[in-house]
Amino acid sequence: MSFMDGRLKVNGTIDNQGLVTRTETWLPNPVLGDMLVETTYSGYKDFNGVKFPTMIVQKQGGYPILDLAVTDVRANVDLALTVPDAVRSAKAPPVTVTSQKIADGVWFLAGGTHNSVLVEYPNYLVMIESPLNDARAMGIMGEAKKLVPDKPIKYLINTHNHFDHAGGIRAFVAQGATIITQEMNKPFYERAWKAPRTLDADRLAQNPKKATFITFKDKYVLTDGGRSLEMYRIDGDNHNSGMVMVYLPKEKILVEADDFTPAAPNAPSTGPRAHAGTVNLYEDLQRMKLDVVTIAPLHGFVVPFSEMQKAATPQVSSLSQN
Repeated sequence: MSFMDGRLKVNGTIDNQGLVTRTETWLPNPVLGDMLVETTYSGYKDFNGVKFPTMIVQKQGGYPILDLAVTDVRANVDLALTVPDAVRSAKAPPVTVTSQKIADGVWFLAGGTHNSVLVEYPNYLVMIESPLNDARAMGIMGEAKKLVPDKPIKYLINTHNHFDHAGGIRAFVAQGATIITQEMNKPFYERAWKAPRTLDADRLAQNPKKATFITFKDKYVLTDGGRSLEMYRIDGDNHNSGMVMVYLPKEKILVEADDFTPAAPNAPSTGPRAHAGTVNLYEDLQRMKLDVVTIAPLHGFVVPFSEMQKAATPQVSSLSQN
């Protein structure tokens, strides 16, 4: 059976006992386009007269996001549930982009949950990271235009393929920018971007262009007009196997995503996995002998390298003792 819920089509499969075994619909996604959301229901049992599935599995875009085992079901239980007014009336916040000059021709673009870094070359600009979606992408493009009005953004550097860091890439493709990323990402993006985008036609869907990529395995250097920008795959990264960091040797600035996020004052611990990522990044920097003075993280705020050193050193000491 099928029905429409607003713009969304829902398909359902019912077996010969009248039990729902599968549903599927499609939701707009900045990376996957019209993303299939499929849910299967199995292992039905009778819970005091109520037949209910004991296994519920959901996939989005082919990837499992929910695997639920149900052990008890109670019918008609009194439930007092109210939705706060602030939640009912919540809307997506407007895109805000703030710029902070961190070196000559280098700006840290913040103002949201994710940051970007703009680097000026003699005849063009380089943007490091376009996160989230088209709206954020257009916001950082607009800020770049204010800061350097007479130069195009020629390159966009993408650190890794997690959706929150890749959702704004297509907007840069639509503007004619070349994407620089680790080699494992190109086939993923090309495959994902072939999906239809009928539910939310983004800028690339409205203005189709073939994406141009520069890919690399472990290192890529962009040098022009006396400015050098080095990209490295982070060896042993536990967040993403193709994670890339960006280093500006003259300015001694490191741009990195997710491995080190400076904590706000009195913030709780980020947990062992995040600490392990910080330790791994710190050890890689030491091994590579990169002279870092400033961290420009793609989450959080600009801090001196000593902040990463403090966060990593206790873990490094502890690991070396074991």
